[in-house]
Formats: sequence, C-alpha cells, structure tokens
Amino acid sequence: MQSQEKKESSGSRTAVVICAVVVTLLLSVPTTALLSLYFTRDNAKQNASVQQIHDENSTHEKLSGSVNPSWMKVNAEKPAAHLIGVAPKNKTLVHTHRIQWQSTAGHAFIRNEIQYSPSHSIVIPQQGLYYVYCQVGFRGKGCHKGIPFTLTNQVFHEHDSYPQPILLLAGIETVCGNEQFAKTWYTALTQGALVHLDKNHHLYVNVSHPLLVNYEDGKTFFGAVQIS
Repeated sequence: MQSQEKKESSGSRTAVVICAVVVTLLLSVPTTALLSLYFTRDNAKQNASVQQIHDENSTHEKLSGSVNPSWMKVNAEKPAAHLIGVAPKNKTLVHTHRIQWQSTAGHAFIRNEIQYSPSHSIVIPQQGLYYVYCQVGFRGKGCHKGIPFTLTNQVFHEHDSYPQPILLLAGIETVCGNEQFAKTWYTALTQGALVHLDKNHHLYVNVSHPLLVNYEDGKTFFGAVQIS
C-alpha cells in the first residue's frame, strides 16, 4: 500500500513539473518560435510538414491557468524527460557545441522508459506524438569592437534510418551589450513543438557559443513528454 502511494505521489509531482514547464514555455516563447510540427514518415525521404502559428498582434500567449486533474493523471504514466543544463566538468569539452544535461538533480527527471544517453541526447522509447521543448540562456559582457554577433540554439533529431541528423527546432538572436560600460547582457532562446517521433529517435541540442551559455537555475533546460 505504501509503495503504491509513493508511486502515485511521484507520478503527481512529475506531472506537475511537466505542466509547469509547458505553461512557462507558452508564456515566454515568442509566437514566431512557437511551432506545431507534425512529421509524417516516408520510408524513402523522411519528409516533414511544418505548421507555424503566428499571433497577429505579436504578443505572448495568454492562458487561463487551470490544469485538468484527469489530464495530469493520464499523462503521468507516459514517457517524459526534463533535463537541466550543466557546465562540462572536463575542460577539454568546454568548447563543444552540444549541451550536456543533468537528468536526476533538482527538478530534472526521466521516467517510463525514456532515456538520457551518454551522447547527451534524449532517447524516445516508443512511437507517438511528443511535445519537445528547449530553452538555452546566454549571458556576456559587451561585444568585441562593438560589433553585434548572433546566438543560435538548435534541437536535432536523429535515427538509424536517417542518413544524417535532421533539424527540428531553432532559435536565433543578434545581441551586443554596452562595451563602454562593460554591462552584462542576458537573453534566452526558447522553442516548443508537437512532433511525431519513432522508437529510438535521439534528440539533442547544439549551440553557437557554448562559453556564453547560462547554467544558472531555470535558465537552460530541455525536455520531451508524450502526448498521445
């Protein structure tokens, strides 16, 4: 009985984390980056169709804020992962463009057969429609000779049946802090999408400027949850 109660309690907590992340993304993602992607499988070419949702007034999405308890209960049993960005401990890896993640500390978790691989990717356990999301925070001081530069983060998915990884989500922003006063600037690139994925799909994140990634709490995270 106690084991069952602990299992239900754990499922409820992870469901709350998922709901909170989705709500946070919907509130913070610019509507030009909020995508609804439905990938159709083609044994020959792996074609994909993309539907982009734009807000006519270029404002952020507004939500009613209520979460259906029955939705939380049903989705608590589905594969899900929420990963937190972690700075590489190995100094030889600080310049790598693929972000490393923590899957167990803090609010991070993996559950129901979804995996976090040594290649720093989420491994999908079964076919279905998934909500995939990512946020990468950046920070820096000024810019070299006052010249703006461009930050990017990209979510790729790869599979044994693909000849090469396929770009799934991308964020881009040109920044430049105030060099004269050496002020620190902050920004974050955030994306979310509904994607049809197959078993053993691998999802990972690349960034353009790994040394500028902000690993403070709540700044950099990555996840996926099966919707249906």
